[in-house]
Amino acid sequence: EHILYNGRVKLYMNNRHIYFVSVDGAPLHPVIGTTTVTSVLEKPALVPWAVNVTIDFLKKKTLPRKFNKLSDLQLNNLYDVARLEHRKTKEAAAYIGTQAHLWAEAYIKGEKPKRPLDKKIKLITDNFLKWLDDYKVKFLHSEKKVYSIEHDYGGTIDFEAEINGELCIGDFKTASGIYDDYRFQIAAYNQARAEETGNNYKASWIVRFAKEPLVRGVFYTPFEALYIPKEEHEKDFRGFLGALAVKKRLMELKREKDIKKLQEGL
Repeated sequence: EHILYNGRVKLYMNNRHIYFVSVDGAPLHPVIGTTTVTSVLEKPALVPWAVNVTIDFLKKKTLPRKFNKLSDLQLNNLYDVARLEHRKTKEAAAYIGTQAHLWAEAYIKGEKPKRPLDKKIKLITDNFLKWLDDYKVKFLHSEKKVYSIEHDYGGTIDFEAEINGELCIGDFKTASGIYDDYRFQIAAYNQARAEETGNNYKASWIVRFAKEPLVRGVFYTPFEALYIPKEEHEKDFRGFLGALAVKKRLMELKREKDIKKLQEGL
């Protein structure tokens, strides 16, 4: 249970990361999360990435032997496994990102977590500490739940802080780049938090930490920090509201179809 708006709002999140909210004592109702909202946006980099993962997998499995020596059954089995390889890679990356987030959260809260044993997670946390050394960061909150009464969406911000003397909202990422949909997501966090607190958040930050020392022969800097001033946040939030309207309508259409199928079945 997370109490927001001086007790007016009670926000809950279950183990499937679905939000539920009660406002002014009203019955609980499910709430769309910011990540779910931005999932409707086109992500053109994902398709080439999934193809590359599949091709890399097939190369590893076929190069050590003559390709034409594989039987049809062996090839078909190999193709079936290759089709799912991008999911395994994505799940593994998500696990690493989650563990790094948990370490950063513990560090921010002053719990002095032990250095991770996993090389990739340790590299991310090392890069996190380098970012702290380079920027004047004064953390105020970590993993803070937010909700917008006006627009009815929820989310969890990675941190609220003062950076270089400015009050701001921030988000940590461990992907291979900072993508445009991240801007819409953090604009939503900024808006909801400002709506609750009345604070004037001067800016937002998206900080991406590298989890590989190099990728495909290209060296990456330890971290990439994107500063988004308030005027750009306002533009990005309008984009988020557009995605929110699309997602809500898609959910309505799905419910209508599900009800129709149920009625036809009866």
